[in-house]
Amino acid sequence: MWRLAWGTVSSMALTGLAYSAIPPLMLIGLTSPDPEHVGGLLKKLSDMWDVLLKLERSALSNPECHRFVCSLRFPLEHFTREALVQLSEADFRSVPSFLMEDLVAFGSGINSTLIIEKMFNQLRGVER
Repeated sequence: MWRLAWGTVSSMALTGLAYSAIPPLMLIGLTSPDPEHVGGLLKKLSDMWDVLLKLERSALSNPECHRFVCSLRFPLEHFTREALVQLSEADFRSVPSFLMEDLVAFGSGINSTLIIEKMFNQLRGVER
């Protein structure tokens, strides 16, 4: 069981590192107490938002651009889209308090069914 827990935690850590440079995991960085880090992240998110809006506008008339935008995962996620809209409404100058609460809750959760799936498979294997 210890080996299962260690393997699961390490695989989740590697997955988290791989996806921490794009939303939604990137948004967790906004909870940092370091104002410089948050400011830099807000700038990156602002640039990302501007590019995304331009891409979506182009996708209306360009089929290749449409396919590309549809292949992106994060713009279609409700939580990510909502957070980007809320940040946009604040002109990417600060993180609204209601969004901060959501980000803290999001960062505190497991955010994956992988751990539950692996534990279920382990228990099923023990039953055999």
